[in-house]
This record gives sequence, C-alpha cells and structure tokens, in this order.
Amino acid sequence: MKRAIHLALLLTGALLFSLSLGMSCSMGTSKESDTPTETPTDPTDPTDPTDPEDPVFTEVITNGDFADGFALPWELWIGGGAAATAAAVDGSLVVSVTNAGTESWNAQVYQNGLTMPDGDYTLSFRAKAAAARKINVQAGNGDSGWVEFKPVNVYSLTADWQTFTLDFTKAASAYSTGKLVFEAGAIADGGTLLTDISLDDVSLLYHGSIGGSGEEPGDYTYPATNPDTYTPGTGWTLSWSDEFNDGTFDTNTWTRQTMLNPPNGEWQQYPGGTDATYAWEEGGYMILKAAMTGTSYADNNFKSARVISNPGGQNGTSGTPGKVFKYGKIAARIQLPYGKGVWPAFWMLGDNISETGGTTTWPECGEIDILETGSKNDPDYGQGSTNGTLHHDPTVENVTGDYNNQILDSAAYTLPNGEFFAEKFHVFEIEWDAAKIVWKLDGINIGEQTISEATRSEFHENFYVLFNIAVAGIFTDTPDSSTPFPQYMYVDWIRHYTK
Repeated sequence: MKRAIHLALLLTGALLFSLSLGMSCSMGTSKESDTPTETPTDPTDPTDPTDPEDPVFTEVITNGDFADGFALPWELWIGGGAAATAAAVDGSLVVSVTNAGTESWNAQVYQNGLTMPDGDYTLSFRAKAAAARKINVQAGNGDSGWVEFKPVNVYSLTADWQTFTLDFTKAASAYSTGKLVFEAGAIADGGTLLTDISLDDVSLLYHGSIGGSGEEPGDYTYPATNPDTYTPGTGWTLSWSDEFNDGTFDTNTWTRQTMLNPPNGEWQQYPGGTDATYAWEEGGYMILKAAMTGTSYADNNFKSARVISNPGGQNGTSGTPGKVFKYGKIAARIQLPYGKGVWPAFWMLGDNISETGGTTTWPECGEIDILETGSKNDPDYGQGSTNGTLHHDPTVENVTGDYNNQILDSAAYTLPNGEFFAEKFHVFEIEWDAAKIVWKLDGINIGEQTISEATRSEFHENFYVLFNIAVAGIFTDTPDSSTPFPQYMYVDWIRHYTK
C-alpha cells in the first residue's frame, strides 16, 4: 500500500526535531572477507534457498514527485508575518517566498501524520533555488510539543538541482506517527531569502514493511467472497432476521441516525435522515460508508453512518416499528473497514435511553458492545482485534443522570498471522440470557460476563442494535495519510435466535 503522508507545518519553533540531511555522495572502502560465502545456484529462482532475499522498503510519503500537484497530504503554513505561496510547476513544487518572517519556521511545507514505526529510514529529495539560499529540513512528532527524531539540518541551495540523502534511525517508540518539514522562513545567514525554492522527488523510505498482513488496500475486495458456513448450534431457532436481499433500505426497521457532534472525541459527523450517501442496501448487503469530506485530518472533516433499530427512530416519535431484543443469540455476518483511526462497531443500547426518546441517561440504560475494532491498545491499530464490553451504572439504585459508568471488559480476540477483519466476512455474536452474556467470533467463545448481580439490572431490559463507523476518538488512534478513505462496512445479515 502506498502510505500517504500528511504534511503538517510546524506552528512553533520550540524544540523542533529534524533530520540530519547530507548531500549524497559515493564513498567507502571494500575488503575481502575471510569467511566463505555461499553463491546462489540460480539467483533468479525464488525457490533456491541460497538466494538472498531482497530487502523490503515502505514509502511513507505520498505524491513526492508532485505528479498530482500540490495537494493533500502536502500543506503550506505561514506565520509570524511571513508570506509565501506553493504550487506545482512543470512537475515540481515551487515555493515562492515574498516575506520570510522572523523565524525559520514562519514559512514551511510539510506532510504530517506519517506512519513511522521505530527503525531505519532513508530520506532523499531534490532541491534548487532561483537565488542561492538555505532551507531547514526536520522530522519528528508535533502532536504535543515537538519531539525530534533527528536534529535540524540546514541545506544550501543553488540554481542547479542537487540531490540530498540521509540514512537515520528513529528510536522514539512512544510516537508512531511523524512529520516531515521543509522550512523556508528566516534562516540566519540564509542567503537570498525572498526567492523561489523548488522541491521534487521527496522520498522517505522505511527499511521494512508497515502494516499487519502486508495486503495492499486495493487487495481488499468488498464484498469478500468467502463462503457463509455459519450455523447457530444445537437448540437455537431463528426468531427474526434481516438478510438485506430486497435492495431497499428497510426504514421500518432501520433509521439513519443524525448526530453532528458525536461523543468520545470522534471526528465524524452522521448526516442521517433520508440521505443514502453513507448507508444503503445493495447486492444483498447493508453497506455503511465513512468518507473524508474536509481538507485536513481533523474534527468534522469526515462523514459516516450510524444505523439503529430503535423503535420510533431518531427520537422515538417517528412511528417506525424498529426492532428490540431481550435475551437470545444476536449474530451478524460482517466485513469490516480498516486503517489507522477507523473505529467500527456492532453494539446495543437500552431502549429506554434518552438519546432516542427514552427517559434514562447513559450508562444507566446499559450498553452491550458486541464488537469494536480499531483499539489503539491493540497491534496494527486494532485492525485484526475485536473487543466486547459492557457499560452500566454499578449501583443498585441506577439513578438516571448520575453518569456513573462502570466498564466491564468482557471479550477480546486477535486474529492469527497478522490478519485483518477487512480481509473477509466474520460472524460476531452474543448469547444472552438472565445469567450471563457470552461473546463468540465465528462460533468460538472469546469471552463472557455474568449479569445476574443486582447491580446489573440494566441488562434485563429491551435493547436495540446499532451499526456505525467512527473516525478517531478516545478508543482509537487518529487517522492520517496512511488511512485510506472511503472506508466500508458490509453487513451480510443480522439474525436473532431463541431457545
């Protein structure tokens, strides 16, 4: 997958981190080894065990040759009285500085949110200036203050193209993302500061692979073609289902919920209503979509879907029959989205919640999370891990308005061999009775929680179902240029079984 890199300009110069870049040159010595080496019998034969493997590199910069113009994830930032423009001209980026400001960082182009695990990197770029001047090049993390991955370097540009390269090692495990910055502001003894600077062929290569299964995003086929082999098990009888086979979004059951300021620090908005842009039925599936609709990776720059089965719809007054559940097996066959900062869920809320017309606040209404993926605490940004959780008020009184949230982590599972849930359909389900809730993945028990305690009375009432795709938030990471959009959730069916 071509890992897009979001260029973000540094707003402050304090504690800037930078890359030590040097002009490329060829130098070194060679020495015969005293250790005998094994010559491959046939270097072109991939099955030859003596044939050395080619090294793996991952490009983390997007549009480094500016073939797509000066566009996201490249960005220009100016401040401190500086003035500059940036545009792609004849296949390279031209930054025209007309006021350099007072600091080197007052005019800069950058990509931010780059996926940068610890390890070795090679940075390279070509540059020139209409009149001789200097630029700074830096790399680090600026999410909260500035954490440098390598000290700042100053480069002297001339009217002729020069190629600069650097090998460096990032060793800052607390930071999985970074920013690459070219500063064109006021640099001491910087030459002719008010001039045109040209950049091209910007590359930042990670020496290794980035991602879980190594699949390219384009390799994920929606819908996946793995066969449906699910059976509910002995003793279960189908009580209700939606197989999504009639090609029409069933508004008697499902409501596209409108929520323009969602909780949990999430970045997406849910337009909802009758707009089918982000939730619809097609080809035997209910499909949810999350898209980037703004120009930067920030709050309110994404739109998505939150589909609910609440009777009465959005506020409980629409007359929509909906569908509620109390006990039984609730199962859905789903192919999930993927990517850093993508947070899909299949879950349930107490039907009495005030959010949709009830009289009880959250978490006093109770919440059952059948699946959530994308946790920032799981490997590979949680793309291959699912979590099952209960939320409720831990008191017997269960007083509405107290917002006393007890979190019961109840189930967790990570797919083997670096697989992601986007690769194929899986069946996520709970078995729910008066004593406990059991979570299953593809028929295998992955966790359970008792609910017979007097303090867990919420879980003995009617609940409705929700499907949604959140973007960013307290549970997950923040998306960046490595996160492809749009993202999709395909729901093949949802079924309720009883005994």
